[in-house]
This record gives sequence, structure tokens and C-alpha cells, in this order.
Amino acid sequence: CIKKEVSLHIVANEPSLGLYRLQEHVRRSVPALVCIKKEVSSVKERVQGLVYDAEYGARTLESMSSIDNFSSVQEHLKSAIEYKRRLNAARLEKERRMYSGYFDETLESLSEEQEGIPKDDARSTQSTSLSTKATQSPSSSPRVKPAKSSTELVPK
Repeated sequence: CIKKEVSLHIVANEPSLGLYRLQEHVRRSVPALVCIKKEVSSVKERVQGLVYDAEYGARTLESMSSIDNFSSVQEHLKSAIEYKRRLNAARLEKERRMYSGYFDETLESLSEEQEGIPKDDARSTQSTSLSTKATQSPSSSPRVKPAKSSTELVPK
């Protein structure tokens, strides 16, 4: 009989014991689930914003292909780069001509001066000649040609 009472008591209380365990589980796990739900909704909002930005950018790029001005801008950029390359080349050529004329004149004058001077005086004359030529500005050289203006370099 005691076994029947114990069995009846267990069977009668088992549903309430099961519900108690379920309630404990819910109390422990719901706060963590709420935090995760907030994170997921936050990430969802960010992803929706990024998707909108990506779609808007794609639509903008598609609409840009039909604009004629961008091809002309590209042509103007290419020509501007070519003009800049030409100006740089002209500037380098001008500097090369300016300095080569100066150094050519210096070397010629040194060789002319050394022809008429005895061997032992050549070193002192050469050093004084170099110091006088070094004090002269390169623009005072008679072999320097005037450079073309920037408007003459640009093709028409």
C-alpha cells in the first residue's frame, strides 16, 4: 500500500514539478535571449542601411554610364596629363641647355688659359678661373638660349 501511495504522490506531483523546472529554466535563459534579440535587431538595422547604400551606389553607377560629360572629362584629363608631361620635358630641356652651355664655356676657357701658361702655374690659374666662373650666374652665359613660353609648348 505504501508503494501505491508513493507512486500516486509522484504521479500527482510530477506535472507540477515539471512545470517548476520549466519556470526555472525560463527565468534563467530569458534575459540572455533578450540581450541576443537586441543585438540581432541592431545588426539587422545596420545591414539594412548598408544594403540601401550599396543599392543606391549601384543605381548611381548605372545612371552615370549614360552621362556624356564623363567621357569628355576623361578626354580632358588625358590631354591635361599629356600637357603636363610636355611642360616637364620642356623644363628639363631648358635646364639641360642652360647648364650645358655654362659648363661648355667654362671648359673651353680653362683649356684656352692653360695653353699659354707654363705647367707649374696651371694649377693656381685653374683654381682662380674656376672660382671666377663659379661666381658668375648661369644666365649670364652667352650660349644660353631663351626658353619657349608655356603657350608655345601647348599644341593647338
